[in-house]
Amino acid sequence: MENFQLIKQKVKKFVRGNEQNFRRGIVLFATADEDVWFADRVQLRLKTEFYWQETPELEQLKELNEKYPKSGIILVQQNEIKVIDSYLNEIEETVSYELDINTDDWRQKLGPRKANTQMGPGATNLQVDNFQARYQANKQRWFKSIAPKLDKRAKDQKWDKIYVVGEVDSSYELEEQMNKPVDKVIHKNMLDHEESKVLDEVFG
Repeated sequence: MENFQLIKQKVKKFVRGNEQNFRRGIVLFATADEDVWFADRVQLRLKTEFYWQETPELEQLKELNEKYPKSGIILVQQNEIKVIDSYLNEIEETVSYELDINTDDWRQKLGPRKANTQMGPGATNLQVDNFQARYQANKQRWFKSIAPKLDKRAKDQKWDKIYVVGEVDSSYELEEQMNKPVDKVIHKNMLDHEESKVLDEVFG
């Protein structure tokens, strides 16, 4: 009972300290002597469970890990790619690449995403037609040049699953050029959608 009261106070303190930035659930393992203290907020609905025993009860955590594994979600457009690293339905990191159509090089974009000036709303019909012609002629080579970076990221980040989301033509071509197997392709252009909406689409 003494040990339980000690842990209870620590748990209450953790909950109070996180009230302002609460998510949907908490996963917590603890011992009174603090040899074990694991407490994390997750963006997932959890079944409320409480166990007081010698060994941790991991079944629900294993189920979540199976449903929301360490994943790479690759959003692709003709000349732009965004990669979302995700685990347990949380966004760990995002990286964006843009193709410089003057040099045919993919460049990592830093800072907030801006509208694509090369093919933005102000582009004329002639510019759009010219780009479409170049895209059809070069898409295989363009996606082949970015695929090794994505394969390396998949290895470095230890992705268990890979999802490609984009228009049919671009997503199919990117999948073809990657060495790592793609688990699912979703034919939707979601590059400009909120990342949480993308996770809902992939894992929903």
